[in-house]
Amino acid sequence: IGTASDSTRINESAYGRKEGTVNASMDDDTAAALTGSANSALFNGRPRIRFSADPVDSAQFRFGRDWNFGDKVTARFANREFDCIIKTVQLSVRNQEETIRSRLEFES
Repeated sequence: IGTASDSTRINESAYGRKEGTVNASMDDDTAAALTGSANSALFNGRPRIRFSADPVDSAQFRFGRDWNFGDKVTARFANREFDCIIKTVQLSVRNQEETIRSRLEFES
């Protein structure tokens, strides 16, 4: 049996302690391997912060000049900064008017 815990997460809420099991029977049967499997499961179950936004193409922030598909940009929201990747770019032309839509995404 290997165990792992995160006292910070446990103390954040009265309901913060959760228990689970991981089948590590295919791993090396040493105590270090079992503890490693437990730590890996604990890490994968951590809370994550997700942020996404649709930036507006403007004279100050222009597609193709200031940013492009796949670029890393910093977004500010609610007194926080997120280093995002521009995941999608959609270019549309209708009645000779160009519209650009994109999506920023961040996950911790």
